[in-house]
Amino acid sequence: MGGAPVGIKIKIPIEHEEENNKSECSHIQINLLQTNYGLTLIIDGHIQFAEKDEYIYHEALVHPAMALAGNLETVLIIGGGDGLALREVLKWKSVKKVYLVDIDSCVVEMGKNILQGLNCNAFSDPRVEVVIDDGRRFLENSTQKFDVIIIDSTDPTGDVNSCRLFTLSFYELVKSRLNKVLVTNAGQYGSKEFQRIYFTISKVFHYAKGYSVNVPSFGTVWGFVIASPSITYYQGNLPESLKFVNHDFIYYVNESYPIINIQEVITEEDPIEVQSFYGVPLEDEEKIIRDFNSKSYVVGVTNKRVIIGDKNSGKFTTVVPNKVRSITLNEKGIPLSTIIAFYLILLIVFEIILISIHYYLVGFLELVLVAVVGIPLSIYLAKNYTEINDTIKIPDENKEIYDTIVKVFNIK
Repeated sequence: MGGAPVGIKIKIPIEHEEENNKSECSHIQINLLQTNYGLTLIIDGHIQFAEKDEYIYHEALVHPAMALAGNLETVLIIGGGDGLALREVLKWKSVKKVYLVDIDSCVVEMGKNILQGLNCNAFSDPRVEVVIDDGRRFLENSTQKFDVIIIDSTDPTGDVNSCRLFTLSFYELVKSRLNKVLVTNAGQYGSKEFQRIYFTISKVFHYAKGYSVNVPSFGTVWGFVIASPSITYYQGNLPESLKFVNHDFIYYVNESYPIINIQEVITEEDPIEVQSFYGVPLEDEEKIIRDFNSKSYVVGVTNKRVIIGDKNSGKFTTVVPNKVRSITLNEKGIPLSTIIAFYLILLIVFEIILISIHYYLVGFLELVLVAVVGIPLSIYLAKNYTEINDTIKIPDENKEIYDTIVKVFNIK
């Protein structure tokens, strides 16, 4: 995966839309399109691969790391749900186990069921185990070590999910789970964020190299960083039938010294500058303060506005908050106070009827039933919502969105 923003660095005419899945995914829009570059995957406005030149990106990502590791058995791929990096890893006969961890089950299902011709049915290989999870969380919860770890994420400057895989603390976590070699996608070669990624990795690993390839469908030169805690020379022979990577390319990678003018470590407090929020371009000096991702929506609170994406429709709304409140509604949007009032009115009506016909005991039982069952049931069905400017209601069970908006925009 990669890739360049559509319409910003490259324009590819769309001939036919093959797939558009907008629900129950980590991303808002996952589009598999037929273009002049062949089958093309676009996620939230960014090209991930194009059929005619994807081999350049995926061979350059995988094979230098595998060759540097030499004799290897276990590989972890974070991202790469399309299965194309997995296809390249499986060309190494010494590999006994590959874990593919992707946060988006929709991309993985696409890799398994639609892209199997392109990825050579890689998911059916018995050496492969697929885990649907956040890559960082997977490493935090695992004690296993891997010979090679490959970060095949979406563009770190275009995806708030991916930018968490590009911090000093993450690379320190990777090092603690690594036997031999790390390689990561690092965005546009030579850019500020590429330089920051390279510099941050070089602070953690003894050996670090930055290299690049020209991917025509991306419309730019794409960068990678390869690193190792100890290995500094290439040991492995390349698989046969590679279309792009050869021994000359491996030599280039080993001798590559990118020009680094920006020596800034990426941390949680000073993260990568994300340029868009699920495909919505950010303005100059606009930064994501906090983002939220649930089954049905995404919310980005920036220093200038709130961006809300509906996963079911794929539509976005942006608003500058001047009013905000936390309210409790049931699943149909009715305030909890209204529900309880309805039950109380119903209770009074029943009580009047029962007392008028002298059914005192039944009336008492009715009171107990409504109090014990009705009101708790109402509370159980209720959810917290953050309401912005008296119009937009966002499900917010823990009031985190409300608290964030109040803090960022100083609303009292």
